[in-house]
Amino acid sequence: QSGSTRNSSIMYGLSGLNFYSSMYNNNLDKLHNDLALCTAGVVQSFNGLDKRSTLEYLMGVDYYIFNYGEYVPYGFNVDYKWDVSQYYDKAFFMYKRSNPASVIYAFDKTVSYEDYEALDAYQKQKPLMYGLVVDNEMTEESSNIDNIEEKIGNDSVEYDIIETDGLDYKDNQIDVYEENAYMILSMESVSNCELYVLLNHLMLNDTDKKDFGILIESYNNDKKLTNKYYTIYTPSYHMYGGRESKLVNLNGVSNGANKIKITFNTLGNYRIEDIKIYAESFEDIDAQIKGINNCSVGDTFSDNEIKASIELDKDEYVFISVPYAEGWTAYLDGEETTIYK
Repeated sequence: QSGSTRNSSIMYGLSGLNFYSSMYNNNLDKLHNDLALCTAGVVQSFNGLDKRSTLEYLMGVDYYIFNYGEYVPYGFNVDYKWDVSQYYDKAFFMYKRSNPASVIYAFDKTVSYEDYEALDAYQKQKPLMYGLVVDNEMTEESSNIDNIEEKIGNDSVEYDIIETDGLDYKDNQIDVYEENAYMILSMESVSNCELYVLLNHLMLNDTDKKDFGILIESYNNDKKLTNKYYTIYTPSYHMYGGRESKLVNLNGVSNGANKIKITFNTLGNYRIEDIKIYAESFEDIDAQIKGINNCSVGDTFSDNEIKASIELDKDEYVFISVPYAEGWTAYLDGEETTIYK
């Protein structure tokens, strides 16, 4: 996936996570809203998984195609280079995951929806790597993941707002009275991690504006490290889809990041629940990926059929990273079995 062309994977007959279509499974919206994925503003557009390493692995992403110079997600290495100098002034590279992913995994633990819904967007990613989020009746207790708090971890990063220009931030309100107003957040230096900023329920209150833009940057003192820009649609726009929280992956940070700058390009009054910063270490990412049970020893996919050979040492739930939909029937060794959402 590269995110450069709408429906590019469909055009080339590949399985990808970028598409633009009004005919899609709305369980995708549930996942994107739960995890505050803000890769596209409109409801029918999806543009990958924000390069979130553990989520990419869970969804079976094994390859990326980029222009040279773009950020490469953690765990991917150069596999091939295309010479397209006669068409473009940039080279294209294919990156391959060093630890191959799957779309079929096995879990022996579960998390109830009740426990899952109590978490914020960043925290919700963690239990997805340790168990299945299921209806409460499938869990004997509120959650049968051992030490769920420990699994979620304490990746939260404390910060102070040390500078503002062109805006006032008070009591869950941000008043922007100058274009390109900004705030700067100072924190202890973090390195060798994926750096996240969670803007919890951020929305422009002005009803006459259909969108606004935000730029989020990480710095080591005065040296810019990474940045992301987003256009976000408001309820005044017909393409608004309720995607109000934004969990922004500022990508892997190797050199210590100690500042975050958030810039607003649209004047007006904004509401926001809170701002949080998280740092997920590369070491923790590796441990989560190594701990997941890649149980398939061979699988095939067609338009309406999935076949897989599964090897397990004990009874476990088999997870397939295909959006849940009614109409599927599952068979285990020829005997019909239950499908859970």
